[in-house]
Amino acid sequence: MPKVSVIVPVYNTEGYLSRCINSILSQSYTDFELLLIDDGSKDNSGAICDHYAIRDSRVRVFHKENGGAGSARNVGLENARGEWITFCDSDDFVYENWLRNFVENLTDVDMVSQGIRFVMISKDVKDVGFNYYGDRQRFMLASYHNNNVGYLVIRCFKRSLIEGFKLFFNERYVVREDEEFCLRYIALCEKIMAVQNVGYHYFVPDFNKKYSLCYSLELCDNLLSDALYLYEYEFNDHIRDYINLYTGVLLKTFVKQCKISDFKKYKCTVGHFVHETNLPIVVKKIFYYDFTLILSSIILYMYSLYVNIKSLIIKKSVETVI
Repeated sequence: MPKVSVIVPVYNTEGYLSRCINSILSQSYTDFELLLIDDGSKDNSGAICDHYAIRDSRVRVFHKENGGAGSARNVGLENARGEWITFCDSDDFVYENWLRNFVENLTDVDMVSQGIRFVMISKDVKDVGFNYYGDRQRFMLASYHNNNVGYLVIRCFKRSLIEGFKLFFNERYVVREDEEFCLRYIALCEKIMAVQNVGYHYFVPDFNKKYSLCYSLELCDNLLSDALYLYEYEFNDHIRDYINLYTGVLLKTFVKQCKISDFKKYKCTVGHFVHETNLPIVVKKIFYYDFTLILSSIILYMYSLYVNIKSLIIKKSVETVI
């Protein structure tokens, strides 16, 4: 069995796919298998995958109907044979030291993380990474402060831990499903190693254009719940970010479709941490002390209307000026 399984979800990336596969097959560390998951591509991506499977025995290809990145990664998890598992995106590429950065540190740990090179749309380049050995909470905080919380591609996961706790990607999410998976996995880790060495070249997409409407209340609830569990319900800046994300999505959802059940779930998950949100202090106080949920839901709904109307007015004003 190979030491490492590399899982690559593939969907309509024929222009970048060969670059990605070639970079993986050119690793200085060679004891790995490469699982290419063709997620119902409509271009030549599937044929490119098959071509590499013929050329190199380490490559295994799986064709499936389109179901999203999470669905494709789940197929990879179900078929991986390596002792350790990592991931790569088909529109990125890796440096020849990528896998070696992992395997040289796979001793007495449940996960290894490494540095990443971010390449922005503006062509700016930023290397992010840090050295660390210790418990999961301090590692997660260090990842948060270094802006690399949810990147699967710089983590190496223990297959026995994934299978033992039946961890899979939530296929309903179209954004940050990798982050939610990482939070659940890291919560199971005893010791984690991080190295500053950069092995991954990541092209940063335009998140505002691509993902601004993709957040769901379920995703925000799970991100916050997972983070609270990981940090053993100790408040920190990372938790605050998830709370404000959840609050913002709730406000937008209330305007479109007001559901008391959504509000109850929010109140149950956020609890007294509502005091740490960006909501006005009056709204926070009413929310916290209203056990009937009647007045607080009305107040929150009215505030959500105000916020959305205000943002709409600002947007229209800007468009008029332009």
